[in-house]
Amino acid sequence: SKITVLIVIAFNAYLAVDYLVGFISSNKIVEVYTADEMNEICNILDENGIGEDEAITVYGNWDLVYVMSTRPHATDYSYQFPIGEVMPSIMDDYMKQMQEELPRVVVVQSGCYDDNIDAFICDNDYELIWTSHYLRWGEDGNLEDPAQLYLRQN
Repeated sequence: SKITVLIVIAFNAYLAVDYLVGFISSNKIVEVYTADEMNEICNILDENGIGEDEAITVYGNWDLVYVMSTRPHATDYSYQFPIGEVMPSIMDDYMKQMQEELPRVVVVQSGCYDDNIDAFICDNDYELIWTSHYLRWGEDGNLEDPAQLYLRQN
């Protein structure tokens, strides 16, 4: 509805102003939108018939998704960053396991979308079904890619 859109726009404007001026703790903001995103992700999993015994994967370092959704992870690695950058063999093994398992759901943490996950999603018929509407700034001061949820179409 128009009211919801206005609220989302107003909240994102508030976050932008707060970031620039620094009036409140950014940790408090992270708690607010992380909780909202967790609720949205859990609802989407339920709405799409992803059972609690069905493994999913979260690309990034966002294990809270597994905990809140009560879904297991599809590979030996519940998170990939920063460990996959420090030990590239871990990232290689994770991507190999992803290709073997082909989980129905891939959640990409904000700021983690990269060539590895892009190739996997494109090569395996995943469809983007949710994008977070929250803005996040990276450590470099630039806006990060939003969190996303992909569903395999096979």
